[in-house]
Formats: sequence, C-alpha cells, structure tokens
Amino acid sequence: DQLNFDYEIAAIVSLTFQRFQRNYGKKYIHKMFSNIELLNTIPVFKELAFEEKGWGMFSPQIRNAIEAQKFIKFGELKNNQKVLELNFKHFKEISAWIKHEDNKEFVLQVNDMLAIYENPIINKKMDSIELFNTVLECIKVLNTYEFQAIYKKMENWEMVEEGYATKADKFKPAETQAMISFIKEI
Repeated sequence: DQLNFDYEIAAIVSLTFQRFQRNYGKKYIHKMFSNIELLNTIPVFKELAFEEKGWGMFSPQIRNAIEAQKFIKFGELKNNQKVLELNFKHFKEISAWIKHEDNKEFVLQVNDMLAIYENPIINKKMDSIELFNTVLECIKVLNTYEFQAIYKKMENWEMVEEGYATKADKFKPAETQAMISFIKEI
C-alpha cells in the first residue's frame, strides 16, 4: 500500500493552519513526519528512510513531494521566510481526504503531534520543534534518556545553520534536559 505523500503533506499543512493559524516551511514537514516515525506511531513510514543531516532529519521522498507542489504552494511571510500553504483550489479534495476513513489514523497522528507542539515547552516554535526532533532522534539511536550521552551526541551532530557548528551550540544543556524530561512523560 504505497503512501501518497502529496496528500499527507497537504493534510499536515491544512491541519496545522486550521489549528495554529500559521504556516511553516519545508523543515517543519520533515520534522512532522520524522517525529511521528520516531514516536513509532505509524509503521507504514518505514519506506521514508530519514537521514541525519546538518539541519536535522531529512527524507528525499518528502523533499520530492514538497518540490512537486501537487496540492501545496510556496508562500512568503513578511520577513521573506518561505512557508508552505495549501493551494486552495485543492481545498475540497484535501478536506475530503482528511475526512476519509482510510486516512483517519494518519490524521490522528498529526493531531497528536500538533497537541504536543502546543505544549508550553514547545509553544509552536520551530526551534523547539527542532529540539524535540533532535532529542527524540538521540534517544532512539542511543536507546537512553541519559542526558550526558544525548548531549554528547548533540555535540558531534554538525549543523549547516548559520551561527551554529553543532546541535549543542544551538541548544543549551538546560533546555535539552527539559526536553528529555518532557519526552519521558509522553
């Protein structure tokens, strides 16, 4: 049963906007899929093959679907930041897809992630979503919640974001420790 990522991506963009009244960029979509996968909530995503990159978890399949812009389009915020928006000529089709019984589990997963993103520790902020994703990946790879081991991995996780050489440069020990505690609870 081949996943159609065009629909999933459009559903994420639509559900996020409905709930948060805001749009995010490409990185957000990669993090959403990766976070759902890291929480082991949908085995069908095993075909997504995420790779650790300097900007975080990345999937070529998702990149290709975003670039195809089947149901989404690129928009721009006032600060010139590019974001993904639902192409409203597909609104009825995507709304119907979201409501369809076969897609119920996926929609539930996205809504569960949105609820996590609403938690005050994340508060819908992209940097906090990135930290959540980074810590989840470290926990999964290292199979531990132990702060020293996780932070050591972050010190060796090179970044391509301006101003930061590694994930540890970007995320301080206290916020990393708080995120580990938060993830333990969920």
